[in-house]
Amino acid sequence: MNASPTQLTQLIQPSQPSHTAAAPPAVRTTAHSRFDAAPVRALLQRQYALSGRPADSVPEINSYEDFARLVPVTDNAAYAALAEATFAQNGAVGFYVGGSSGTTAKPKLVLSGTPRLGIAPTDEQRELIGNLRQNGVFQPGDVVANGFMVGLFSILHHGVNRVLEACGASIVPLGTLDERCVESQLGFLAQVGANVLVGTPGTLVQVAHAVRRTGIAVPIERIAFTGERLGSTKLALLRSVFPGVRVISLYGISEVGFVAIGDEGSGSHKVRENAYLLETDTEGRLLLTCLDPSNPIPVVRYMPGDRVTLETTADAAWIRHIERSNLDFNFMGNLVELRSLRAAVAQSPGVADPLIDVVLRTGDDGRDELTLRVYGVADADLAQARQLVGSLPELREAAEKNAGRVAVCGARLEDVVLSERQKQRQILDYRT
Repeated sequence: MNASPTQLTQLIQPSQPSHTAAAPPAVRTTAHSRFDAAPVRALLQRQYALSGRPADSVPEINSYEDFARLVPVTDNAAYAALAEATFAQNGAVGFYVGGSSGTTAKPKLVLSGTPRLGIAPTDEQRELIGNLRQNGVFQPGDVVANGFMVGLFSILHHGVNRVLEACGASIVPLGTLDERCVESQLGFLAQVGANVLVGTPGTLVQVAHAVRRTGIAVPIERIAFTGERLGSTKLALLRSVFPGVRVISLYGISEVGFVAIGDEGSGSHKVRENAYLLETDTEGRLLLTCLDPSNPIPVVRYMPGDRVTLETTADAAWIRHIERSNLDFNFMGNLVELRSLRAAVAQSPGVADPLIDVVLRTGDDGRDELTLRVYGVADADLAQARQLVGSLPELREAAEKNAGRVAVCGARLEDVVLSERQKQRQILDYRT
């Protein structure tokens, strides 16, 4: 059901009227990238119009201090309402429609504008394409194998294709490797001379292992990835299978696109400051504002669930040390929620309220390994839990592709891992 203007206003309105100078900030921030008031004001006007509020109620923003004081954070509920209100306009404007998930909760709408005759690219879109071409990420003459998943809940494959088209590259819509015909797929990539590979780290590892196993040489010179951290073990695997390969990290989220670009190994990503305003709060959590008017949904101070270190100079901004700030995590390119694992285990006889944690490691062969530990329960009592966990859509892919491993085991209560504040650490990520 679409959010009504009244519901939307309740979700995104400041805690006090916009004319009240003493309105408290929604969150205290410690760092921010370059601030330009003009695109921010335009963005807020779009957001207020979408919620049905009068134009004269938009807060007056002349500085970052005004912005931080008067504009609230957009949480998941507010984003969902904005997305539905935007999509309600589809009678006048068409969209590419995707979803952020669909396995553990109601899918969250992700919208991308469709190309229209007479509509020129925005400055922000031109900057992205120019940046990618000038830095040799994608360029004319490239033959790019797009390994991002094809499906209802993956708008990324389509979005990357549009970027590749604008960069003048040729595109092979690989999607994912099919173990039933992997030799044919690799043979075709070799036949057309695919020299660039894009995908999530899990998919890249799968391709690398398939190339090594079959002995079919694919002339990959560059690899670009997004979706989760790559890690040194996966990076070493890719470089051993594709000698001399350059590996590029494209940091972004489905809701707003590619935010920052960096070469893997440097540990840093340069922020696209003309298209995004980034902030971090006192706990290092990221807040994103998308300044590109081509993004259909007006995303303001949105918290995507990442914790980063934001470093700024007079000329640029960089993000480092990217990690998840909530109890979700990425595995094989899929977002996994801890609550879905707990719910699966709870269906086992005698395990009504399980105490669990997740240990993530990278095997010597570069494949990711997920071990779900259930405390106070014997291994012999977890047979059903193993079946239920293994059948979750977000984990089943690991077994089907033979690209990751999932295990469920019992553990002693005295071995629960605690933080320095004596709280249980529920996700232990040792992937390298």
